Amino acid sequence: MTTHRYYFQIIDANVFECVHAVSFTEAKEKAYEGYAPLWNHIEWVNSIPCDAQETTILPVTITK
Repeated sequence: MTTHRYYFQIIDANVFECVHAVSFTEAKEKAYEGYAPLWNHIEWVNSIPCDAQETTILPVTITK
C-alpha cells in the first residue's frame, strides 16, 4: 500500500502539520490523537504520495 502525506492546518493555533497514512480516514485518526481539542478548526490542505518525486527550487540570496 502507498503511504500518503496528508497536510492540515489550524490557522487560529498557527499549526501546519503532516501525517503519514494509507487512507484519509487513518490520517484523520492520527490528527485527532494530537489535536482533539482543536478538531473543529482543522482544515485539510491536500495529500501527496510519499513516493512521489518532488523538486523544490528556492531562490537563494547570500549577503555579507
